[in-house]
Amino acid sequence: MIPLFSPEQVREADNYCIDKLGIPGLILMENAARTIAEFVLAENPDLRHVGIICGKGNNAGDGIAVARHLAIKGIYVSIVLVAEPQIFSGDAQFNFYLTKNLALENSLLEIIQYKDSHTLRKIQSCDLVIDALLGTGIIGEITEPFYTVIDELNSLRKKVLSIDLPSGLDSSTGWGNPVVNATSTITLGEFKRGLFFGKGAYSAGIIHKGYIGLNPKYFDELEVNDYLIEPEDAYKGIPKKAKDIQKYSAGKLMIIAGSSDYPGASVFSANAASGSGCGAVTVFLPDSVKGWVVSTLRAATINGYDDKGTGKLKTEYFNFGNERIISYNTMLIGPGLGNDPDTLAAVESILLEYPEKFKVIDADGLLVLNKKKYDLSTAVLTPHLKEFSLMTNVSIEELNKNLLLHGRNYAVKNRTTLVLKGMKTIIFNASGECFINSAGNQGLAKFGSGDVLAGIIASFIAQSGIIEDSVIASVYIHSLAADIIAEKEGYYGIDPEKLINGIPSTIKFLQATFD
Repeated sequence: MIPLFSPEQVREADNYCIDKLGIPGLILMENAARTIAEFVLAENPDLRHVGIICGKGNNAGDGIAVARHLAIKGIYVSIVLVAEPQIFSGDAQFNFYLTKNLALENSLLEIIQYKDSHTLRKIQSCDLVIDALLGTGIIGEITEPFYTVIDELNSLRKKVLSIDLPSGLDSSTGWGNPVVNATSTITLGEFKRGLFFGKGAYSAGIIHKGYIGLNPKYFDELEVNDYLIEPEDAYKGIPKKAKDIQKYSAGKLMIIAGSSDYPGASVFSANAASGSGCGAVTVFLPDSVKGWVVSTLRAATINGYDDKGTGKLKTEYFNFGNERIISYNTMLIGPGLGNDPDTLAAVESILLEYPEKFKVIDADGLLVLNKKKYDLSTAVLTPHLKEFSLMTNVSIEELNKNLLLHGRNYAVKNRTTLVLKGMKTIIFNASGECFINSAGNQGLAKFGSGDVLAGIIASFIAQSGIIEDSVIASVYIHSLAADIIAEKEGYYGIDPEKLINGIPSTIKFLQATFD
């Protein structure tokens, strides 16, 4: 796990350097500028002209100091000042006047005062634009002229390096509007959590860590609740298979899914469960769709029920005393069930009847969770953002503004595990920790992808009897399989069948890497 830090923790690290270690803030800024300049030169060997857009505060001070280092190395640098120079103070002010004086002697430095939308056209020819507008100093809504400048910078469609954070991004919540679309970000000190989810996942580009002069061991002592998932974490959660294992000891999973409207969802989940190693997978679904489903299942069996031709689940069709159902330690409930009131009533009955079983609740199964109080301590909930909005009665707009807060609160309050699916899926546990997925791509935004993920999660839990490690491994493996497909074929053609086919080789890849 890679620990991720809050903006308060990073600011406190700066204060520790200044107050406890006696390192002047000016030296910290100089260390940061030197690190950034060295990175820029190493990553851009043919660099000739750089534009640096500076706002106010220490982020602007970092940018101005970087300009000085680059000009000394023979790079032509255009500094665009969005704020008036007289508002600079402290270390930023010192660097501005130092660089201003240097510009009188060095023809490679020019300072341009931002006036209107025509100003940024002066850096249209730059090989690289460095964003030093706002950094971590943003609080609340973006005001003018910064709102307009961010939009204009994005419209330039240039290669952009953001210092510390893409300007406009809140490093705590991962939200912002607008946010600079960076090609890469060099974050100073340590990784800020907002870079890895929400708008940060879209806007930060490739993230690098910069140095300010503080020993990294300082951060090892801090309390952390947010983490970025690494491949080793996924490997840890892959169920182990003993040599004398047999099918019923390799996991018993009952999948309650599918309807006449959405029969394919049960197939995707069941085939993903079988493909990820579950020994006994049974799909509980209507007789009226059984004929189509049975021909597409790879290894699962079917427990059909007489649905009277309705194609839907009802409470009366589910035999709660059935010994076969009781014998399954794990249930996957929801994919393709539909939202018929009778079906949702059946889901409610199942959740109330089997509180002790491991349960993965997905898709339509999630629709009952805002109606009653259930024991969800052995459950994994797998909503996408719209489903989570329905579960919490919080608008998607409000959720986006602070995903970690809402997800964490829900998981803690309900003593459950929440898998909030998205560009970078986030896992929340009942202890208030969250784990952000580091793999995956936009090709997963397709019908059936969530059914496959739910099948892998349920399979791993059925095999191991462990929730958290299984969920972390499943989320990462699902996304890594998509990344491997995208590497070979691009992400447009990613579909559930390709994901399912890719599960075994993705697991093998992780095992070969870490065994």
